[in-house]
Amino acid sequence: MSVECNICTPEDRDRIGGICERVKAEGGLPVRCAHSRSRAKVDLWLYYLQIFSTAMRKKFLHRVYIDLFAGPGYCMDRDRGEIFEGSSLAAYKLKVPFTSYILVDIDKRATDSLAKAIQLASPERSRSAYVLNMDANTDIGRILSFVPVVESCISVAFLDPSGLDIHFDTIRRLSEYKRMDILIHFSVFDLNRNLERYRVSKSKADRFFGTPDWRNHEYDRVEFYRKQLESLGFIELENAIEPHAAITTDTNATIYYPLFASKHPLALKFWRNAKKARKPDLNRDLFE
Repeated sequence: MSVECNICTPEDRDRIGGICERVKAEGGLPVRCAHSRSRAKVDLWLYYLQIFSTAMRKKFLHRVYIDLFAGPGYCMDRDRGEIFEGSSLAAYKLKVPFTSYILVDIDKRATDSLAKAIQLASPERSRSAYVLNMDANTDIGRILSFVPVVESCISVAFLDPSGLDIHFDTIRRLSEYKRMDILIHFSVFDLNRNLERYRVSKSKADRFFGTPDWRNHEYDRVEFYRKQLESLGFIELENAIEPHAAITTDTNATIYYPLFASKHPLALKFWRNAKKARKPDLNRDLFE
């Protein structure tokens, strides 16, 4: 769906929390402002999810999709003037769906819109989706209470905030589950832009890394974070020499990395297959 986009300023987007006041999706629903590279990331993630869900549907009775920063359902590609489905709505509409969806956002405008978008997309399956207006970090215990506590359950979590907004303690809670794959937004931009402020004690970066020791890793903070994930049992991680997904500016400065982590080698194989399959189409927008 193409629409005319009246380009707003970064200050405008900060003021409205990224949810556009000018453009509406189908049904008059609001959209979240995004750029084309974010759209490429969603395309890659959905390719992985389809591989995962298809492979796991006969192995696990319960397959749970978790999105802790779910958004309103639709996004506006401000570079191309097109509306597209965000990660949460697109995951809900997979050809081989998950058995349940836990979709969370702290912004009530987002959850209200997402609930309507899901109802419009597939009313008969809407009971499988829990749309929660909660804080991804402080409410993580309540959020995870929706995950079935049974042996035949496998979960995937998408953690895609706009900055260093996911606490390591939240990752720790996710790691308590035997079968949990995660994709995490590692914001290079947020860290670099606010580096001096984050150097103070008990900063946002401390909560993200789970330790103040990140200050001692000026040149290898991504690898340091991977080591932190490994300490939680997420031993299936991308290595330093393989192609990585990266969201960059037009001048090729890195904004953030989507970091994949799992406890099982098959999940990492699926992620690598998704990267390999989508790289020819997304190379310009996504890979470095």
